[in-house]
Amino acid sequence: MYERLDAGEILRTAERLEQRIWERFPDPRLSKLAARLAEITRESITEVDRLRRPNIPLRIGVSLLLLAGLSVLAIVVRHLHVNFQG
Repeated sequence: MYERLDAGEILRTAERLEQRIWERFPDPRLSKLAARLAEITRESITEVDRLRRPNIPLRIGVSLLLLAGLSVLAIVVRHLHVNFQG
């Protein structure tokens, strides 16, 4: 059973489909639609590659935000006076 999609194979399939439609159907609208499908496939592969890379500025920002939150919590706990006697 398949667990992952192969981007290269998806692109090859879209390009083969584009070619077959162009050869078999004279309607230019259908050929344009198939060409657009192949173009969207290429764009999607590029976008997936970009999204796979770690977003370093976002990670730094989240880390700083967590550090600030923990610092505030430490300050509040340090200044908290609790009386455990009834």
